[in-house]
Amino acid sequence: MEHVVLSGRGIQRFAAQSCINEFEDVIVRTLGAQLVCPESGDNMAALDGLAGQDTVAWLVCLTIHQVPALLAAVPRWRKRFARVVVYVFDSYERFPGSVTFRQRYSRSMRTLNQVDRIYVALGGGVQRYQRRFAVPVAFLPLAADVLQFGSARTERCISINAYGRQHAGHSRVLDAHFNARDGEGLFFHTSHTAIGAVHDYRAHRRQFWKMLTMSHIAMAYDPLVVNRSGDNAFGFSFIGQRWFESLAAGCLVVGRRPVCEETQHYLGWPDATVELPADDAAVLPFMLGLLRDTERLERAHRENYRQSLLRNDWRHRLARMLDDLGVERPVSLVQELEQLTRLAGQAASRQQIVA
Repeated sequence: MEHVVLSGRGIQRFAAQSCINEFEDVIVRTLGAQLVCPESGDNMAALDGLAGQDTVAWLVCLTIHQVPALLAAVPRWRKRFARVVVYVFDSYERFPGSVTFRQRYSRSMRTLNQVDRIYVALGGGVQRYQRRFAVPVAFLPLAADVLQFGSARTERCISINAYGRQHAGHSRVLDAHFNARDGEGLFFHTSHTAIGAVHDYRAHRRQFWKMLTMSHIAMAYDPLVVNRSGDNAFGFSFIGQRWFESLAAGCLVVGRRPVCEETQHYLGWPDATVELPADDAAVLPFMLGLLRDTERLERAHRENYRQSLLRNDWRHRLARMLDDLGVERPVSLVQELEQLTRLAGQAASRQQIVA
């Protein structure tokens, strides 16, 4: 079985594309897939000679609207690939209530209805996609490359990490205390910046992961609490990317736990999430108390990393997709899944020794 990853990384430079690239990289390494960037023309020669009857094309996209352009850039794409599998990160989009005749027979809709399977990263998006497209749709949550980037280290120099979408009020209070000239510790946050483009995603993510693995606490919130527009744009609760990344890095994650039903399955262990007090005035003393509880922090660093290895590495998601497709798991994937289990066992042993 041949595998091809059709990527938009050749022209997409926003920060979220870096998360997508990491999942693509796992597919490429684990399945021995060819990485092709159709829109920029990179490595198109890799498609020559592929036998359509035994080739799977993988598309990992931020939104479903990126899919038609990627496929349209591949001549005779439907004949080249036996199966086309799409994974959508931001699958919270609201589609119109009904599909008009014009929409149904538009070029984009005809393209999307020819793919073989769509996976959505957000459980609340399944019904929306099922109503919209004549393609099997399944929920498969986000994850992280824990094998490559995860960490259980206990020596960390950043007190609190608040990357991405944050609670503005909490950030102001924590910034004023920790980042004062004589303040204790360090509050690293990006809620005061806007990242328009990433020119070197590997360098960007190396820094991102290094900062995260050097942080004791990471802040993360149910998207219903920290909407990007303040008007309930998402429409439902979900586990965002920051949760999986922060836990993989061994951080104690503090904020507002997602209320969606899948939370218990994917974040279902003690101290996977810690709820902030409802009273904003109590946030700072609460955080100071957590940072002074070194035993709890060190236990969380090890256990969150261990649980991420067992539940929330991208290889678990990829194995599920192959099983759904009836495609045999390659030896390389089996070996890496075994490695995840082995590392989790080692982390548990270290935890027991410390205890």
